[in-house]
Parts: sequence; C-alpha cells; structure tokens
Amino acid sequence: MTTRCPRGWEVEAVRDGRLVGDARERAVAHRAECASCAADARYVEQLASRLRASEVPEPDEASVRLLREEVLAAVDAMHV
Repeated sequence: MTTRCPRGWEVEAVRDGRLVGDARERAVAHRAECASCAADARYVEQLASRLRASEVPEPDEASVRLLREEVLAAVDAMHV
C-alpha cells in the first residue's frame, strides 16, 4: 500500500488553476519527484478524459421547469 502525500491536494489545485506563479511551479516540480502525486495527477487526468468523453443527455423541458421552480423556492425560503 502506497502512502498518500500530504501535498496531494496540489494536483487538483494546479489543474483547476487555483495555484499560480511560484506556488504552481513548486507543485509541478514536486509532482515530478513524488510517485504519489504523479499517480494522483494521472488519475485526475484519466477521470477528466472520461468525463469529457461521456455523453450527457439533454434535459427535457419538464425537468428544467421543475428544477427552476425548486431553485426559486429555495431562494425565496432563504429570504423569508
């Protein structure tokens, strides 16, 4: 069993653009040296690739209306 790196959170932060500049460069350099973070980066990229390849069905009009009503009711409830 491989021990997870405490800096593993940086993998997604770099991919999402939440780490920039020197912090991003340090995270990328760390990932090049850390087997755990490198594996996490491969996993995240594979997951993203699968999500991009998946087909998302177009919602029907009734579902959209129902969701809209639920959201508006929730917002109204927050303001009451």
